[in-house]
Amino acid sequence: MSLKDPALGKQAFTAEQFRNRWSKYREALRREDQLIFDRLFQIPAEFEPGRSATCNTFETQAIAMLLEQRRISRELEAKLAALERVLGKTETRIE
Repeated sequence: MSLKDPALGKQAFTAEQFRNRWSKYREALRREDQLIFDRLFQIPAEFEPGRSATCNTFETQAIAMLLEQRRISRELEAKLAALERVLGKTETRIE
């Protein structure tokens, strides 16, 4: 059953329906990519555990997925910058 998306004024797929539509694609993926695919669909529940059923459209869950991926990206960028600063100081001392 699709939910009515009030913002769009049309039927919206739930994340589960979307995932079911892509199940054959998932099956064709390598095992490691299947795990990543599955993880993407776990993110929204962790991101907003108290969300209501009306926010269970794929669109709202996709935004949660993107936000989580961006958060991870920013953390990694910060760690890389810190490592570059440490390595930059080390290289200067070696020269």
